[in-house]
Amino acid sequence: MITLSDRFRRRGYSPYSFRLSMPRADIGNYLGLAVETVSRILSRLQQQNVVAVSGREVNILDMQRLITLAEEEQQTVS
Repeated sequence: MITLSDRFRRRGYSPYSFRLSMPRADIGNYLGLAVETVSRILSRLQQQNVVAVSGREVNILDMQRLITLAEEEQQTVS
């Protein structure tokens, strides 16, 4: 989501509010995850007030927290 946000910013669009171009099932396929996993991750981010998601509309509420969570996840995977 951070990379997508950055792409929108570089093109002159809002980095905080955008529409996902793919449904969750396609996102899951692209990432090699089950659609349920994609939904759980988005739900968890919403519960933490990091993002607000409505259908394909995404609003990043706390960019710094999103970056921190992504860095923590990357450290866990490495």
